[in-house]
Amino acid sequence: MADPFEVRESRSSLARVLPGQNKSSAIQEIETLLARADRVSEVPPAAVEQIASRHGVDLAKRCRTARVHLYRRFFEYCLIDHALSSDESEDLRHLRAILHLSDADARRIHDEIAGQVYGSAVDRVLEDQALDPDEEQFLEQLRSELAIPDELANALLNEGVQRARQRFFSRTAARSSVFLASQEAPLQLVGASSESIQAAVDDALEQACRAVPRLHWIEVSKIRGEVIDGSVREWQVELKAWLDPE
Repeated sequence: MADPFEVRESRSSLARVLPGQNKSSAIQEIETLLARADRVSEVPPAAVEQIASRHGVDLAKRCRTARVHLYRRFFEYCLIDHALSSDESEDLRHLRAILHLSDADARRIHDEIAGQVYGSAVDRVLEDQALDPDEEQFLEQLRSELAIPDELANALLNEGVQRARQRFFSRTAARSSVFLASQEAPLQLVGASSESIQAAVDDALEQACRAVPRLHWIEVSKIRGEVIDGSVREWQVELKAWLDPE
């Protein structure tokens, strides 16, 4: 993502002649002021108020959509590296103040964008259906750095688990809704190993048991072996699996 703010020239001199007739000109000037500053926190609040006053705009009451958009763009820019530094947090607080954004607006933007970043990270670590200790630590650290509330983080993790399960089912012959709703419909699985038939069965079950912990019975429906130079190079199996009848 490029720098969040751009130097924007006023589209016409109308706002100078008729202050208050072009609210977008005030936002353009404020964005230009932000773009030219070394840091957002160095932009004087008085300078922002002077721009608003010159255009006859009460920032606390007008241009809310544009103000939210500026804040959102800067927040997205800060999260390019999936972390918030202390300087970035300070800049965000300052930007929220000079744009007269409410705590509710800032929290909504934070939860939405930070949630997107966290959700993407969850999908990456669950590509193999597993969550090892290092990955758990990574997610915990990311949750802390992004200041994501526990309730939201847990919900995003649960959603990620469901997406991972759906990805697994998309690679099998059974749809999740049919399989999970029935005690009779089997899940079709395949596995392969160069070691043994048992290792091929274990390969078939590895991700399946992560996606569906309630798997209870299996039936080996096919066993094949690729023979090279008189010996089996790879064992291949096809399984049917059923849920634990609760």
